[in-house]
Amino acid sequence: MTLDLSTYERGYYGYMNQEVRDALGELQDTGAVRAVVASAAQLASIATPKTRDLAIVVDEQQLYAWNESAGSWLAIGASQSVLQQLIDGSFDGGVTTLLASNTLVPADGTAPLADPTGQTAGWYYKNSNNISDKINWYYASNSNPAVNMTLTNFTAQYAVIDVRAKGGPFFAVYTKPTGSGDAASWYKSRLVYIPAGLDLTAYIGQTIFLHWGVDTGDFPTLPRVECTLDPVSSVGTQDPSEEVLFANFSTSTGYEAGRYEFVVSALGYELNNSDVQFILSSVGALAPAAGDTHYVTLDGVNDYINLTGTGNCFDLSAGAEWTLGFTVDAGYAGNSDKLSTVQSGSNSHVLYNGGLHSTFGNGAGALSWNTASYMTGVQAGDKIAFRANGTKVQLWWNGVLKHQATLGTGGVTTGTPNSLTIGNATTSSAVGAVPNWNTSVDNLMVCSGSGLTDAELAEFFASDDFALYSFAGTKLTDFVTMGEDTYPNITGENAVVTGTLVNGTTANFVERV
Repeated sequence: MTLDLSTYERGYYGYMNQEVRDALGELQDTGAVRAVVASAAQLASIATPKTRDLAIVVDEQQLYAWNESAGSWLAIGASQSVLQQLIDGSFDGGVTTLLASNTLVPADGTAPLADPTGQTAGWYYKNSNNISDKINWYYASNSNPAVNMTLTNFTAQYAVIDVRAKGGPFFAVYTKPTGSGDAASWYKSRLVYIPAGLDLTAYIGQTIFLHWGVDTGDFPTLPRVECTLDPVSSVGTQDPSEEVLFANFSTSTGYEAGRYEFVVSALGYELNNSDVQFILSSVGALAPAAGDTHYVTLDGVNDYINLTGTGNCFDLSAGAEWTLGFTVDAGYAGNSDKLSTVQSGSNSHVLYNGGLHSTFGNGAGALSWNTASYMTGVQAGDKIAFRANGTKVQLWWNGVLKHQATLGTGGVTTGTPNSLTIGNATTSSAVGAVPNWNTSVDNLMVCSGSGLTDAELAEFFASDDFALYSFAGTKLTDFVTMGEDTYPNITGENAVVTGTLVNGTTANFVERV
Protein backbone atom coordinates (compact mmCIF):
# COMPACT_ATOMS: atom_id res chain seq x y z
CA MET A 1 0.00 0.00 0.00
CA THR A 2 1.16 3.54 -0.68
CA LEU A 3 0.59 7.16 0.07
CA ASP A 4 -0.89 8.67 -3.06
CA LEU A 5 -0.76 12.46 -3.05
CA SER A 6 -1.62 12.82 -6.73
CA THR A 7 -4.87 14.59 -5.81
CA TYR A 8 -2.84 17.31 -4.13
CA GLU A 9 -0.82 19.60 -6.35
CA ARG A 10 0.83 17.07 -8.67
CA GLY A 11 1.56 14.66 -5.84
CA TYR A 12 4.28 16.63 -4.08
CA TYR A 13 4.11 16.72 -0.29
CA GLY A 14 5.54 20.22 -0.19
CA TYR A 15 2.61 21.61 -2.20
CA MET A 16 -0.15 20.23 -0.02
CA ASN A 17 -2.22 22.90 1.68
CA GLN A 18 -1.29 23.79 5.23
CA GLU A 19 -4.34 22.13 6.74
CA VAL A 20 -3.42 18.77 5.31
CA ARG A 21 0.22 19.14 6.33
CA ASP A 22 -0.93 19.99 9.84
CA ALA A 23 -3.22 16.99 9.89
CA LEU A 24 -0.41 14.67 8.88
CA GLY A 25 1.82 16.28 11.47
CA GLU A 26 -0.75 15.78 14.17
CA LEU A 27 -1.15 12.15 13.19
CA GLN A 28 2.61 11.69 13.35
CA ASP A 29 2.70 13.27 16.79
CA THR A 30 -0.25 11.48 18.33
CA GLY A 31 -0.99 8.44 16.22
CA ALA A 32 -4.68 9.31 16.45
CA VAL A 33 -7.46 9.73 13.95
CA ARG A 34 -10.92 11.17 14.35
CA ALA A 35 -12.83 8.16 13.06
CA VAL A 36 -12.70 4.93 11.12
CA VAL A 37 -15.58 4.46 8.69
CA ALA A 38 -16.49 1.69 6.28
CA SER A 39 -16.98 3.84 3.19
CA ALA A 40 -16.48 7.40 1.98
CA ALA A 41 -20.23 7.92 2.06
CA GLN A 42 -20.13 7.64 5.87
CA LEU A 43 -17.72 10.55 6.26
CA ALA A 44 -20.68 12.93 6.34
CA SER A 45 -21.90 11.28 9.51
CA ILE A 46 -18.85 12.34 11.54
CA ALA A 47 -20.10 14.87 14.09
CA THR A 48 -18.77 18.42 13.93
CA PRO A 49 -15.53 17.93 11.96
CA LYS A 50 -12.63 20.18 12.92
CA THR A 51 -9.98 21.63 10.67
CA ARG A 52 -7.36 19.04 11.50
CA ASP A 53 -9.58 15.98 11.71
CA LEU A 54 -8.53 12.80 9.94
CA ALA A 55 -10.52 9.69 9.05
CA ILE A 56 -9.65 6.27 7.68
CA VAL A 57 -12.00 4.87 5.03
CA VAL A 58 -11.71 1.11 5.31
CA ASP A 59 -13.01 -0.01 1.93
CA GLU A 60 -10.46 2.21 0.20
CA GLN A 61 -7.76 1.85 2.86
CA GLN A 62 -7.30 5.58 2.44
CA LEU A 63 -6.78 8.57 4.70
CA TYR A 64 -9.12 11.58 4.37
CA ALA A 65 -8.56 15.05 5.84
CA TRP A 66 -11.22 17.65 6.66
CA ASN A 67 -10.65 20.87 4.69
CA GLU A 68 -12.44 23.69 6.47
CA SER A 69 -12.22 26.18 3.63
CA ALA A 70 -13.71 23.67 1.20
CA GLY A 71 -16.15 22.38 3.78
CA SER A 72 -15.54 18.79 2.75
CA TRP A 73 -13.43 15.72 3.32
CA LEU A 74 -10.57 15.40 0.83
CA ALA A 75 -8.76 12.16 0.03
CA ILE A 76 -4.99 12.34 0.44
CA GLY A 77 -4.47 8.67 -0.22
CA ALA A 78 -2.49 7.45 2.77
CA SER A 79 -2.82 3.71 3.30
CA GLN A 80 -2.88 2.01 6.68
CA SER A 81 0.77 0.98 6.32
CA VAL A 82 1.73 4.59 5.70
CA LEU A 83 -0.23 5.66 8.75
CA GLN A 84 2.08 3.51 10.79
CA GLN A 85 5.07 5.12 9.11
CA LEU A 86 3.70 8.51 10.07
CA ILE A 87 3.27 7.36 13.66
CA ASP A 88 6.79 5.95 13.68
CA GLY A 89 8.17 9.17 12.29
CA SER A 90 9.76 7.30 9.39
CA PHE A 91 7.84 9.17 6.72
CA ASP A 92 9.36 12.44 5.58
CA GLY A 93 7.83 13.36 2.26
CA GLY A 94 5.31 12.77 -0.48
CA VAL A 95 4.71 9.39 -2.03
CA THR A 96 2.79 8.92 -5.26
CA THR A 97 1.61 5.71 -6.84
CA LEU A 98 2.56 5.41 -10.50
CA LEU A 99 0.47 2.99 -12.53
CA ALA A 100 2.01 0.99 -15.36
CA SER A 101 -0.79 2.28 -17.57
CA ASN A 102 0.65 5.81 -17.33
CA THR A 103 1.94 6.25 -20.88
CA LEU A 104 3.86 9.44 -20.07
CA VAL A 105 6.46 7.62 -17.99
CA PRO A 106 7.92 5.14 -20.55
CA ALA A 107 7.79 7.77 -23.33
CA ASP A 108 10.09 6.57 -26.14
CA GLY A 109 11.22 3.41 -24.34
CA THR A 110 9.70 0.05 -23.51
CA ALA A 111 6.60 0.14 -21.32
CA PRO A 112 6.72 -1.58 -17.93
CA LEU A 113 5.30 -5.06 -17.50
CA ALA A 114 3.97 -7.04 -14.57
CA ASP A 115 6.39 -9.46 -12.92
CA PRO A 116 5.81 -12.78 -14.74
CA THR A 117 6.73 -14.70 -11.58
CA GLY A 118 4.29 -12.74 -9.44
CA GLN A 119 6.96 -12.44 -6.73
CA THR A 120 7.53 -8.69 -6.72
CA ALA A 121 5.05 -5.85 -7.01
CA GLY A 122 6.26 -3.15 -9.35
CA TRP A 123 7.46 -2.74 -12.92
CA TYR A 124 9.22 -5.61 -14.65
CA TYR A 125 11.67 -5.29 -17.52
CA LYS A 126 13.75 -7.79 -19.47
CA ASN A 127 15.41 -6.70 -22.69
CA SER A 128 14.62 -8.68 -25.82
CA ASN A 129 16.77 -9.73 -28.76
CA ASN A 130 15.97 -6.37 -30.38
CA ILE A 131 19.20 -4.45 -29.76
CA SER A 132 17.31 -1.15 -29.69
CA ASP A 133 15.17 -2.31 -26.76
CA LYS A 134 15.57 -0.03 -23.72
CA ILE A 135 13.66 1.74 -20.98
CA ASN A 136 13.54 5.48 -20.34
CA TRP A 137 11.17 5.89 -17.40
CA TYR A 138 10.73 9.66 -16.96
CA TYR A 139 9.42 9.95 -13.42
CA ALA A 140 10.78 13.36 -12.32
CA SER A 141 9.64 16.42 -14.21
CA ASN A 142 10.12 20.14 -13.60
CA SER A 143 6.54 20.97 -14.53
CA ASN A 144 5.43 23.18 -11.64
CA PRO A 145 6.34 26.85 -12.21
CA ALA A 146 6.24 27.51 -8.47
CA VAL A 147 9.19 25.20 -7.88
CA ASN A 148 12.81 26.08 -8.51
CA MET A 149 14.41 22.78 -9.59
CA THR A 150 18.09 23.11 -10.47
CA LEU A 151 21.19 20.95 -10.40
CA THR A 152 21.95 22.56 -7.05
CA ASN A 153 18.84 21.48 -5.17
CA PHE A 154 18.06 18.29 -7.15
CA THR A 155 20.45 16.22 -5.08
CA ALA A 156 19.59 12.53 -5.44
CA GLN A 157 17.75 9.81 -7.31
CA TYR A 158 17.07 6.27 -6.18
CA ALA A 159 15.38 3.02 -7.16
CA VAL A 160 14.43 -0.13 -5.27
CA ILE A 161 15.30 -3.01 -7.58
CA ASP A 162 14.79 -6.77 -7.47
CA VAL A 163 17.91 -7.78 -9.47
CA ARG A 164 17.65 -10.84 -11.75
CA ALA A 165 20.43 -10.32 -14.31
CA LYS A 166 23.82 -8.63 -14.51
CA GLY A 167 22.90 -5.52 -16.50
CA GLY A 168 22.94 -2.39 -14.36
CA PRO A 169 20.36 0.33 -15.08
CA PHE A 170 21.28 3.97 -14.53
CA PHE A 171 19.89 7.44 -13.88
CA ALA A 172 19.95 10.45 -16.21
CA VAL A 173 19.20 14.10 -15.51
CA TYR A 174 18.51 16.54 -18.36
CA THR A 175 18.54 20.34 -18.04
CA LYS A 176 16.49 22.88 -19.94
CA PRO A 177 17.99 24.29 -23.15
CA THR A 178 18.80 28.01 -23.15
CA GLY A 179 19.61 28.51 -26.80
CA SER A 180 23.28 29.04 -26.05
CA GLY A 181 25.80 26.28 -25.48
CA ASP A 182 23.16 23.55 -25.52
CA ALA A 183 24.40 19.97 -25.94
CA ALA A 184 21.33 19.13 -28.03
CA SER A 185 18.29 20.88 -29.43
CA TRP A 186 16.07 19.81 -26.54
CA TYR A 187 18.45 19.88 -23.57
CA LYS A 188 21.44 21.84 -22.36
CA SER A 189 23.21 19.16 -20.31
CA ARG A 190 22.83 15.46 -19.63
CA LEU A 191 24.21 13.99 -16.41
CA VAL A 192 24.36 10.19 -16.32
CA TYR A 193 24.91 8.29 -13.06
CA ILE A 194 25.88 4.62 -13.36
CA PRO A 195 26.73 1.75 -11.01
CA ALA A 196 30.30 0.48 -11.26
CA GLY A 197 30.82 -1.17 -14.65
CA LEU A 198 27.04 -1.14 -15.22
CA ASP A 199 27.25 -4.60 -13.67
CA LEU A 200 25.02 -5.89 -10.86
CA THR A 201 26.16 -9.52 -11.01
CA ALA A 202 27.04 -9.50 -7.32
CA TYR A 203 23.45 -8.59 -6.43
CA ILE A 204 21.49 -11.08 -8.56
CA GLY A 205 18.74 -12.52 -6.40
CA GLN A 206 18.75 -9.54 -4.03
CA THR A 207 16.67 -6.39 -3.67
CA ILE A 208 18.88 -3.31 -3.61
CA PHE A 209 18.71 0.46 -3.11
CA LEU A 210 20.38 1.93 -6.22
CA HIS A 211 21.10 5.63 -5.87
CA TRP A 212 23.26 8.65 -6.59
CA GLY A 213 23.82 11.72 -4.46
CA VAL A 214 22.70 11.99 -0.86
CA ASP A 215 21.33 8.84 0.75
CA THR A 216 17.74 9.70 1.57
CA GLY A 217 17.59 7.00 4.23
CA ASP A 218 14.63 5.26 2.65
CA PHE A 219 14.42 1.46 2.83
CA PRO A 220 17.26 1.33 5.37
CA THR A 221 17.52 -2.47 5.46
CA LEU A 222 18.41 -2.79 1.77
CA PRO A 223 22.03 -2.98 0.55
CA ARG A 224 23.21 0.32 -0.92
CA VAL A 225 24.61 0.42 -4.45
CA GLU A 226 25.90 3.88 -5.29
CA CYS A 227 26.01 5.34 -8.79
CA THR A 228 28.57 7.93 -9.84
CA LEU A 229 28.68 10.49 -12.62
CA ASP A 230 29.83 8.89 -15.88
CA PRO A 231 32.09 11.39 -17.70
CA VAL A 232 31.78 9.53 -21.00
CA SER A 233 28.01 9.68 -21.48
CA SER A 234 27.46 12.93 -19.57
CA VAL A 235 27.52 15.98 -21.83
CA GLY A 236 27.06 19.73 -21.67
CA THR A 237 28.23 22.44 -19.30
CA GLN A 238 26.53 20.87 -16.24
CA ASP A 239 26.47 24.17 -14.39
CA PRO A 240 24.82 23.95 -10.93
CA SER A 241 22.50 26.82 -11.82
CA GLU A 242 20.94 24.99 -14.79
CA GLU A 243 17.25 24.21 -14.45
CA VAL A 244 16.31 20.55 -14.48
CA LEU A 245 14.07 19.54 -17.38
CA PHE A 246 13.37 15.99 -16.24
CA ALA A 247 15.14 12.94 -14.87
CA ASN A 248 14.73 9.28 -15.73
CA PHE A 249 15.67 5.70 -14.96
CA SER A 250 17.16 3.95 -17.99
CA THR A 251 18.98 1.06 -19.62
CA SER A 252 21.37 0.96 -22.56
CA THR A 253 20.81 -0.46 -26.04
CA GLY A 254 22.99 -2.87 -28.00
CA TYR A 255 23.08 -5.75 -25.53
CA GLU A 256 22.18 -9.42 -25.94
CA ALA A 257 18.72 -10.56 -24.88
CA GLY A 258 18.37 -10.99 -21.14
CA ARG A 259 21.26 -8.70 -20.21
CA TYR A 260 18.75 -6.73 -18.16
CA GLU A 261 16.09 -8.28 -15.98
CA PHE A 262 14.69 -6.65 -12.88
CA VAL A 263 11.57 -5.43 -11.09
CA VAL A 264 11.51 -1.86 -9.79
CA SER A 265 9.12 -1.35 -6.88
CA ALA A 266 9.99 2.28 -6.04
CA LEU A 267 11.62 5.32 -7.60
CA GLY A 268 12.45 8.59 -5.91
CA TYR A 269 14.47 11.78 -5.79
CA GLU A 270 15.58 14.46 -3.35
CA LEU A 271 14.58 18.09 -3.99
CA ASN A 272 15.21 20.92 -1.52
CA ASN A 273 16.01 18.32 1.15
CA SER A 274 12.56 16.78 0.69
CA ASP A 275 12.12 13.18 -0.37
CA VAL A 276 9.70 12.60 -3.27
CA GLN A 277 8.90 8.93 -3.69
CA PHE A 278 6.95 6.94 -6.27
CA ILE A 279 5.62 3.45 -5.59
CA LEU A 280 5.31 1.57 -8.87
CA SER A 281 2.13 -0.39 -9.40
CA SER A 282 1.71 -3.02 -12.10
CA VAL A 283 -1.97 -2.09 -12.47
CA GLY A 284 -2.54 -1.73 -16.20
CA ALA A 285 0.72 -3.49 -17.08
CA LEU A 286 0.81 -6.03 -19.88
CA ALA A 287 1.87 -9.59 -19.29
CA PRO A 288 5.38 -10.18 -20.69
CA ALA A 289 5.56 -11.86 -24.07
CA ALA A 290 7.43 -15.00 -23.14
CA GLY A 291 8.25 -15.65 -26.80
CA ASP A 292 10.97 -13.05 -26.53
CA THR A 293 13.21 -15.55 -24.77
CA HIS A 294 12.77 -18.97 -26.45
CA TYR A 295 11.74 -20.71 -29.65
CA VAL A 296 11.25 -24.30 -30.83
CA THR A 297 13.48 -25.98 -33.41
CA LEU A 298 12.36 -28.79 -35.73
CA ASP A 299 14.92 -31.30 -37.02
CA GLY A 300 13.31 -32.18 -40.36
CA VAL A 301 13.39 -35.88 -39.52
CA ASN A 302 10.41 -36.81 -37.38
CA ASP A 303 9.57 -34.06 -34.87
CA TYR A 304 6.72 -31.59 -35.28
CA ILE A 305 4.42 -29.33 -33.24
CA ASN A 306 0.98 -30.75 -32.46
CA LEU A 307 -1.68 -28.28 -31.27
CA THR A 308 -5.29 -28.38 -30.09
CA GLY A 309 -7.78 -25.58 -29.49
CA THR A 310 -7.17 -24.02 -32.91
CA GLY A 311 -10.84 -23.99 -33.92
CA ASN A 312 -11.49 -23.98 -37.66
CA CYS A 313 -7.97 -22.91 -38.67
CA PHE A 314 -6.99 -24.51 -41.99
CA ASP A 315 -10.55 -25.26 -42.96
CA LEU A 316 -10.25 -24.89 -46.76
CA SER A 317 -13.96 -25.21 -47.55
CA ALA A 318 -16.00 -22.37 -49.03
CA GLY A 319 -16.95 -19.67 -46.53
CA ALA A 320 -14.18 -20.42 -44.05
CA GLU A 321 -12.70 -17.50 -42.12
CA TRP A 322 -9.57 -17.71 -39.96
CA THR A 323 -6.02 -16.35 -39.68
CA LEU A 324 -2.73 -17.96 -38.62
CA GLY A 325 0.71 -16.42 -38.40
CA PHE A 326 4.11 -17.33 -36.99
CA THR A 327 7.76 -16.34 -37.01
CA VAL A 328 10.55 -18.44 -38.49
CA ASP A 329 13.17 -17.70 -35.88
CA ALA A 330 16.37 -19.24 -37.20
CA GLY A 331 15.75 -19.83 -40.87
CA TYR A 332 15.51 -22.94 -42.99
CA ALA A 333 18.30 -25.50 -42.80
CA GLY A 334 17.47 -27.09 -46.14
CA ASN A 335 16.70 -30.76 -45.51
CA SER A 336 14.44 -30.87 -48.58
CA ASP A 337 13.19 -28.71 -51.41
CA LYS A 338 9.68 -29.39 -50.10
CA LEU A 339 8.52 -27.81 -46.84
CA SER A 340 5.47 -28.97 -44.92
CA THR A 341 4.36 -25.86 -43.05
CA VAL A 342 0.85 -26.21 -41.57
CA GLN A 343 -1.82 -28.87 -41.80
CA SER A 344 -5.14 -29.82 -40.26
CA GLY A 345 -6.39 -33.29 -41.02
CA SER A 346 -5.55 -33.86 -44.68
CA ASN A 347 -5.49 -30.15 -45.53
CA SER A 348 -2.04 -28.66 -45.79
CA HIS A 349 0.17 -25.95 -47.13
CA VAL A 350 3.45 -26.84 -48.82
CA LEU A 351 6.35 -24.70 -49.97
CA TYR A 352 8.34 -26.16 -52.83
CA ASN A 353 11.83 -25.52 -54.21
CA GLY A 354 13.08 -23.95 -51.00
CA GLY A 355 10.03 -21.72 -50.72
CA LEU A 356 9.87 -20.47 -54.28
CA HIS A 357 6.49 -22.08 -54.97
CA SER A 358 3.38 -22.63 -52.87
CA THR A 359 0.41 -24.98 -52.85
CA PHE A 360 -2.74 -25.37 -50.74
CA GLY A 361 -4.58 -28.67 -50.82
CA ASN A 362 -4.30 -32.30 -49.72
CA GLY A 363 -3.46 -35.72 -51.08
CA ALA A 364 -6.61 -35.81 -53.20
CA GLY A 365 -6.41 -32.43 -54.85
CA ALA A 366 -5.06 -28.92 -54.79
CA LEU A 367 -6.76 -25.59 -54.44
CA SER A 368 -3.98 -23.94 -56.33
CA TRP A 369 -0.44 -24.64 -57.42
CA ASN A 370 1.59 -21.47 -57.68
CA THR A 371 4.64 -21.90 -59.89
CA ALA A 372 5.65 -18.27 -60.15
CA SER A 373 9.19 -17.95 -58.80
CA TYR A 374 8.78 -14.60 -57.09
CA MET A 375 9.19 -15.77 -53.50
CA THR A 376 12.43 -15.94 -51.61
CA GLY A 377 13.57 -18.92 -49.60
CA VAL A 378 12.71 -19.01 -45.90
CA GLN A 379 15.05 -16.79 -43.90
CA ALA A 380 15.60 -16.20 -40.17
CA GLY A 381 13.14 -13.62 -38.91
CA ASP A 382 10.58 -14.18 -41.68
CA LYS A 383 6.94 -13.91 -40.69
CA ILE A 384 4.47 -16.13 -42.49
CA ALA A 385 0.70 -15.79 -42.25
CA PHE A 386 -2.28 -17.64 -43.73
CA ARG A 387 -5.70 -16.02 -44.02
CA ALA A 388 -9.05 -17.40 -45.13
CA ASN A 389 -11.54 -14.60 -45.81
CA GLY A 390 -14.58 -16.60 -46.89
CA THR A 391 -13.69 -16.78 -50.57
CA LYS A 392 -9.89 -17.02 -50.73
CA VAL A 393 -7.13 -18.62 -48.70
CA GLN A 394 -3.94 -16.58 -48.83
CA LEU A 395 -0.24 -16.85 -48.06
CA TRP A 396 1.32 -13.64 -46.72
CA TRP A 397 5.09 -13.36 -46.36
CA ASN A 398 6.64 -10.50 -44.38
CA GLY A 399 3.56 -8.38 -44.94
CA VAL A 400 3.19 -9.09 -48.68
CA LEU A 401 0.48 -11.22 -50.28
CA LYS A 402 2.31 -13.96 -52.22
CA HIS A 403 -0.29 -16.55 -53.16
CA GLN A 404 -4.04 -17.05 -52.94
CA ALA A 405 -6.48 -19.75 -53.98
CA THR A 406 -10.26 -20.10 -54.09
CA LEU A 407 -11.73 -21.87 -51.07
CA GLY A 408 -13.85 -24.98 -51.64
CA THR A 409 -12.19 -26.20 -54.84
CA GLY A 410 -9.98 -29.22 -55.55
CA GLY A 411 -11.77 -31.68 -53.29
CA VAL A 412 -10.49 -30.19 -50.04
CA THR A 413 -12.21 -30.63 -46.69
CA THR A 414 -12.87 -28.70 -43.51
CA GLY A 415 -9.79 -30.29 -41.98
CA THR A 416 -9.90 -31.53 -38.39
CA PRO A 417 -11.47 -28.94 -36.07
CA ASN A 418 -9.30 -27.87 -33.12
CA SER A 419 -6.32 -29.77 -34.47
CA LEU A 420 -3.25 -28.34 -36.19
CA THR A 421 0.34 -29.39 -36.79
CA ILE A 422 3.38 -27.39 -37.84
CA GLY A 423 6.23 -29.06 -39.67
CA ASN A 424 4.76 -32.56 -39.90
CA ALA A 425 5.26 -34.77 -42.98
CA THR A 426 2.35 -34.81 -45.42
CA THR A 427 1.31 -35.74 -48.94
CA SER A 428 0.48 -33.17 -51.58
CA SER A 429 -1.29 -33.96 -54.83
CA ALA A 430 0.90 -31.34 -56.45
CA VAL A 431 4.35 -32.46 -55.30
CA GLY A 432 3.87 -35.87 -53.69
CA ALA A 433 5.39 -36.88 -50.35
CA VAL A 434 6.63 -33.97 -48.25
CA PRO A 435 9.00 -34.56 -45.31
CA ASN A 436 9.06 -32.85 -41.94
CA TRP A 437 10.24 -29.25 -41.89
CA ASN A 438 13.75 -28.45 -40.69
CA THR A 439 13.28 -24.98 -39.19
CA SER A 440 12.40 -23.09 -36.01
CA VAL A 441 9.08 -21.59 -35.00
CA ASP A 442 7.94 -18.96 -32.50
CA ASN A 443 5.05 -16.63 -31.69
CA LEU A 444 2.07 -18.31 -33.35
CA MET A 445 -0.98 -16.08 -33.76
CA VAL A 446 -4.30 -17.95 -33.91
CA CYS A 447 -7.53 -16.21 -34.94
CA SER A 448 -10.13 -18.94 -35.24
CA GLY A 449 -13.28 -17.94 -37.08
CA SER A 450 -11.93 -14.59 -38.20
CA GLY A 451 -10.10 -13.45 -41.28
CA LEU A 452 -8.23 -10.33 -40.18
CA THR A 453 -8.38 -7.17 -42.22
CA ASP A 454 -5.27 -6.05 -44.08
CA ALA A 455 -4.65 -3.40 -41.43
CA GLU A 456 -4.98 -5.92 -38.62
CA LEU A 457 -2.68 -8.35 -40.40
CA ALA A 458 -0.14 -5.54 -40.74
CA GLU A 459 -0.11 -5.23 -36.93
CA PHE A 460 1.04 -8.85 -36.67
CA PHE A 461 3.85 -8.31 -39.15
CA ALA A 462 4.94 -5.16 -37.33
CA SER A 463 5.06 -6.50 -33.77
CA ASP A 464 4.99 -9.53 -31.48
CA ASP A 465 3.45 -7.45 -28.69
CA PHE A 466 0.15 -9.25 -29.06
CA ALA A 467 -1.53 -7.50 -26.14
CA LEU A 468 -1.37 -4.25 -28.10
CA TYR A 469 -3.04 -5.63 -31.22
CA SER A 470 -6.25 -3.70 -31.87
CA PHE A 471 -8.05 -7.03 -32.32
CA ALA A 472 -6.60 -8.67 -29.19
CA GLY A 473 -9.88 -8.59 -27.30
CA THR A 474 -12.15 -9.47 -30.21
CA LYS A 475 -10.53 -11.70 -32.84
CA LEU A 476 -7.37 -13.10 -31.26
CA THR A 477 -8.03 -16.65 -30.09
CA ASP A 478 -4.53 -17.09 -28.69
CA PHE A 479 -0.89 -16.14 -29.10
CA VAL A 480 1.44 -19.10 -28.59
CA THR A 481 4.95 -18.31 -27.42
CA MET A 482 6.99 -21.39 -28.25
CA GLY A 483 9.52 -23.04 -25.97
CA GLU A 484 8.56 -21.22 -22.78
CA ASP A 485 6.90 -24.17 -21.02
CA THR A 486 8.53 -27.24 -19.57
CA TYR A 487 9.40 -29.55 -22.45
CA PRO A 488 7.48 -30.88 -24.37
CA ASN A 489 4.51 -28.68 -23.46
CA ILE A 490 3.36 -25.65 -25.46
CA THR A 491 0.69 -23.32 -24.10
CA GLY A 492 -0.83 -20.16 -25.54
CA GLU A 493 -0.92 -16.94 -23.53
CA ASN A 494 -4.71 -17.28 -23.25
CA ALA A 495 -4.40 -21.03 -22.51
CA VAL A 496 -6.85 -21.79 -25.34
CA VAL A 497 -4.30 -23.34 -27.67
CA THR A 498 -2.19 -26.08 -26.11
CA GLY A 499 0.01 -28.84 -27.42
CA THR A 500 3.37 -30.57 -27.44
CA LEU A 501 6.52 -31.01 -29.47
CA VAL A 502 6.30 -34.58 -30.75
CA ASN A 503 9.47 -36.74 -31.05
CA GLY A 504 11.74 -33.92 -29.89
CA THR A 505 14.11 -33.40 -26.97
CA THR A 506 14.65 -30.69 -24.39
CA ALA A 507 17.33 -29.26 -26.69
CA ASN A 508 14.57 -28.25 -29.13
CA PHE A 509 13.38 -25.61 -26.63
CA VAL A 510 16.07 -23.04 -27.36
CA GLU A 511 16.76 -19.90 -25.35
CA ARG A 512 17.49 -17.00 -27.63
CA VAL A 513 20.89 -15.36 -27.19
